[in-house]
Amino acid sequence: MSAPADLSPVIEAVRGLDLRPRRWQWVSLSLCVVDAVYSIGAHYDQHVLPVVRRVAADAGIETPSVPPPVTDLTDPLPLEAFLDRYDTVDALLAVTNNRQRTSPRGGILKAEAVLQYATILHEHGIRTLDDARVLLDDPQGLDTVETALRTVPGEGGFGVRRGYLWMLVGDEDIIKPDRMVLRWLARNGADVDAATARTVLSELATEITGVLGRRVTAWEIDHAIWTSARSVRTELHTDEDEPRLEGPSIDPDTRGMDAMAELADIRDRLDTVLATIGGQSSRRVVVDLDDPDEPDLHFVLTAALREWADDLRHQLEDDPEHPNRADFLRWAEAADRLHERIDEAL
Repeated sequence: MSAPADLSPVIEAVRGLDLRPRRWQWVSLSLCVVDAVYSIGAHYDQHVLPVVRRVAADAGIETPSVPPPVTDLTDPLPLEAFLDRYDTVDALLAVTNNRQRTSPRGGILKAEAVLQYATILHEHGIRTLDDARVLLDDPQGLDTVETALRTVPGEGGFGVRRGYLWMLVGDEDIIKPDRMVLRWLARNGADVDAATARTVLSELATEITGVLGRRVTAWEIDHAIWTSARSVRTELHTDEDEPRLEGPSIDPDTRGMDAMAELADIRDRLDTVLATIGGQSSRRVVVDLDDPDEPDLHFVLTAALREWADDLRHQLEDDPEHPNRADFLRWAEAADRLHERIDEAL
């Protein structure tokens, strides 16, 4: 999918956003790796941040994030120290208290994916934030490392996890546009996929830089779009200086829960409801997204739909000639539509 020839409507829309430079960054490459892996398909504020902060606290890092740019600082937890400290998946799980997987079907524990990511980077001589930033200026070396990182299960469509890692490291021209950003772009004249959206946002950053007379990054635009799109429906930020959230809000008491276990519990309850009305002619089930007895229902449903649709598409990427290709695409599109209907209802 190519970028639209005329970006004028999008430029005008972006000018109306609250564009703000990044306010904080992690002080260690190890924390960036943990963030990047745990962020895929998870609620940022309720799952990812607690995991990263637990690791930082366990490693004795009192100030895990600082205002950018993070320069002239010694990485407090280089990857060799991280891998020595967490030499098994169980050792890392004991600290993260999070058993989420990279995919609901066939995925590995995110803790295992973190260790694989860290090992690959370490083996290629990338052990600190400074090492990673040097790598970003070495196209050939970066391609070699990315080829290896691509083998770790659960990177998301279009290499989202890798792109997000480099963004956390400090490359503000590498972004990971999610569905809300793509829908916002489509509403403003740029109906593109995630890969093309990256090009569009880079072009917008160049244009807006000229308009405002200061450097505007693709990250700023991506973040501003996301914040604007999300605020139309519900306010999820509890602290303006916290990183952007990646999913719907859930009850604070559920931090560290196993999303799949919660989903199974919801599924069992829905099965009971369906069995109860099985003798009726209607096939409609009304789900109250504001049910106080099910505070996590919106999160569980949307996360399950998103991950299932992504999993179907990833299977087709691995096997373009899959015999059920048409069915998989249709089911993924149906999941996307239901996901959007749930979001729009809030």
